[in-house]
Amino acid sequence: MRAAGAREIEESALVVDVEHPSFEDWWRAFLLGVGPAGAYVERLDPGRRARLRDLCREGLPAAPFVISAKAWVARGLA
Repeated sequence: MRAAGAREIEESALVVDVEHPSFEDWWRAFLLGVGPAGAYVERLDPGRRARLRDLCREGLPAAPFVISAKAWVARGLA
């Protein structure tokens, strides 16, 4: 039964590929303070925020690049 439930959740996952034309385009979203990642970036002092930005830039491929995201969907069945 558990395996069937896991398959149903996997089949319900939404996968989105987003192409970013530049690093700045990708980074801009984190400066809005939205969601857990944005809230974290917003709380950093300017020096730590700049260091995180540099580390992210080093870790991402050259632009343009694609980031894939998966959103899991689960619902209870009565």
